[in-house]
Amino acid sequence: MLPLAGVGVLGLELWGIGRPSLWADEVATISGAKRSIGSLLGMLHNIDAVHGTYYLFMHYWIHLFGISEVSLRVPSAVAVALTSIVVFFIAKNRFDERVAWFALLITAVIPRLSWAATEARSYGIATLLATMMLLLFFLAIDEAEPKRERILWVAYTFALALAMFFFVYIALMAAAQGLWLLRTRRDKFRKWITAVLIAIAVTGYLIYNVIYEKGQVGWLPPLSRGTINQIFMGQAFWTNWEVAYFANGLILVVLLGAVHPSRTVTAVERSTLNLFGLIIVVPTAVVLLYSLIDSSIYDARYFTFVAPVVAITMSVAVERLFTKRVALAVLALLIALSMFSYGYFRSPDAKGTHWSEVAKMVGAHAVAGDGILFTDFTRPSPKLSRLPIAFPGDFKGLVDVTREKSYFNTAELYDKRKPLAKEMTRLSALKTVVVLTDPAELKQYFAVDKVLTRAGFKLGKVYSAAASRLYTYSR
Repeated sequence: MLPLAGVGVLGLELWGIGRPSLWADEVATISGAKRSIGSLLGMLHNIDAVHGTYYLFMHYWIHLFGISEVSLRVPSAVAVALTSIVVFFIAKNRFDERVAWFALLITAVIPRLSWAATEARSYGIATLLATMMLLLFFLAIDEAEPKRERILWVAYTFALALAMFFFVYIALMAAAQGLWLLRTRRDKFRKWITAVLIAIAVTGYLIYNVIYEKGQVGWLPPLSRGTINQIFMGQAFWTNWEVAYFANGLILVVLLGAVHPSRTVTAVERSTLNLFGLIIVVPTAVVLLYSLIDSSIYDARYFTFVAPVVAITMSVAVERLFTKRVALAVLALLIALSMFSYGYFRSPDAKGTHWSEVAKMVGAHAVAGDGILFTDFTRPSPKLSRLPIAFPGDFKGLVDVTREKSYFNTAELYDKRKPLAKEMTRLSALKTVVVLTDPAELKQYFAVDKVLTRAGFKLGKVYSAAASRLYTYSR
């Protein structure tokens, strides 16, 4: 039954993942993955060390399967599907098989993981590794036979280190485990701390680089009232407030000790729920505290790895707070409400871009030898000028007027550029130039238009795709 369920969940996660066009962060993945290993390592010394292991994995993945919306997202979808299977084993180990089935189903559709399955970033794989680490933790503390216990602690150490290589915040989940052991299983604490110290030693260079590069998340907004909304809704439930209010209410009630008169919660189950409460609270609390003391390092998606624990806690609440028949109805309601998010994440507008359409427009109306200009030069994080990285075929043969160095040859994620005013010699050699812009960059477009007009170019045809515009200029 479980293998069949696993196949079903995999199909659910894979369905429709190619519909949304790529967006900015996914193009960053392509930028990291397409480089040579030497270029990638040079970039990671400067930026995105936190995603370095994922970029390395994707480097080999795209060599095998190419670059497309589907191929880039398959690893994430598979990881989320496997996470639901690991969740089943955790829930069965700590509770019972009925709770395990509930947990599997909730994990498959909980909005944060449903999103992660469609995202060509490290969150899905990191969540799988964190969940495997949690399962190994439970197996290790329960094992009585010394030799098997040592093997399990070694496996736990490896899983923790690998998980941290994919996303360093997962160390905070291990910290929650340590706090729980101090209160419940002090006899296991020494083995846990040994495992954690080894994992930290192995990942020490990564941790150093992540701390060194923390300035790269300077775009994150400071903590505000909106942060509260992100904590209680965004971290596990995206923007699905119906699921968030319902689920958070169930979680809070069951963590406080409530149970239906016809149901029971054993001492082991209650202790496990206490650990889950720590895992839900501690990582977020630590990051919030740091953000208050220093600069903000908080973003709801950074806590994707906690979503499986939320899903298990939800499943316990559903199963233990209601009669068996009512529990099935509550489970069905949670799944139905979650499917609204599932459908949205697989819609063409899910990522907020239509970049594949925009790239096709450029490929259809610009020819080899034409120049191209982008008007996102004043943005802290460029948008449309990333498109040649993701869709090189549509930009083949075009002269990128302001590009000084290709991203391949820099320690940055994107091409190094010069102001247009410093590239007039290159511009003077062109007969036709196309300008790619969007409505948010009208001021920048008019500045480019003025330069081109002074250089003897006249505006010709204008094409559009989604909200973007392609202006053609000829002498």
